Amino acid sequence: MENILFENRVEVTRPLMRSWSNISRKLGGKHNHWTYYFHLISAALCGVLTTIAIPISNVSPLFFFVPGLCCFVYIYYFVLPTINAHRFLKSNTEQTGEKACIRNVVFGDNIAVTTGNFTVISSYDHIRFIVENEEYFCLFYDINNMTVIYKNAFTVGSADEFYSFITEKCSAQEPLWTQRELKKRIAEKRSTSIIIISCIFIALFFNVWLPAFQPITVMDVAKSLWGSEVQLITTVKVENGAAAFVTDGEDRIYSMLLKKSFNRYEAVTAYSHPVTALSEHGVRFGALFETPEDLLSYGDGNGTIVYGIANEAWWYDNIPDYQQEEYTVTLFQCRGVQYVLYYRAAVQ
Repeated sequence: MENILFENRVEVTRPLMRSWSNISRKLGGKHNHWTYYFHLISAALCGVLTTIAIPISNVSPLFFFVPGLCCFVYIYYFVLPTINAHRFLKSNTEQTGEKACIRNVVFGDNIAVTTGNFTVISSYDHIRFIVENEEYFCLFYDINNMTVIYKNAFTVGSADEFYSFITEKCSAQEPLWTQRELKKRIAEKRSTSIIIISCIFIALFFNVWLPAFQPITVMDVAKSLWGSEVQLITTVKVENGAAAFVTDGEDRIYSMLLKKSFNRYEAVTAYSHPVTALSEHGVRFGALFETPEDLLSYGDGNGTIVYGIANEAWWYDNIPDYQQEEYTVTLFQCRGVQYVLYYRAAVQ
């Protein structure tokens, strides 16, 4: 029978397993490259969700990004350890038939860690770093794997004798790591992972996040529809967005109704009109031409504004002052001829 020098025995519970997760993250687990993967992937997913949410919301992207990131971190630090503990204890109960799960660590010729009906045996020289505080000893096999030995849980031996014993046994063949050596190994372990994930992060930033946060102006929309040569005549603020008018400077005027989400405009309706033909309508019939009330509409049948085009000289010579005052007027040119764009609010 193996000579037992020290024995440490605790009942494994969900709170205890959660505390192991916390200890691992606090002392060594935070250096685990999977932790970096989780945090960066969480940020990336939040960025994608933010990108999806921007077109359907008028609030800042941070409204979605910050709570989303907090949610992922909460899942990692609290939910996942609880789920893992529940699954482990349930599996142990099914295999052993015992409700209580006991973890027993025996220090003899080797270190035997038995949890339920599962035993792992390792030699002392596998332990490379030891942390001690008021409650426990933490034995690190590498920067990611550890065993927690509670000072009040010794059934053979005592905590006062254990530290000198374990340091002597673990450094017999090779000195234990110093704090400096630990930091060096951590840097070596995580450097490759950080470089790879940083490249992914940068790619996501420039291809997903930056385009999502970058504003799309009225003229950006106009140029995407009718070319880069169009010129802005005027924009009119309306509920949920704006109406905009641009011209190619030749014989076309373009009208758009745009919906605004955060700092990005999107065309809802767009129309093209011949400037000369609309202007000659007034001269021919001696009356103003107006678009239908529901032409620039968000699809609910309620128009935003109505508008028309007239030759500047004809407008001022033939339209009475009281009628001119019903409209807002903007002047623009096509082929060197001055025209009037007149508009008013649609009747709801």
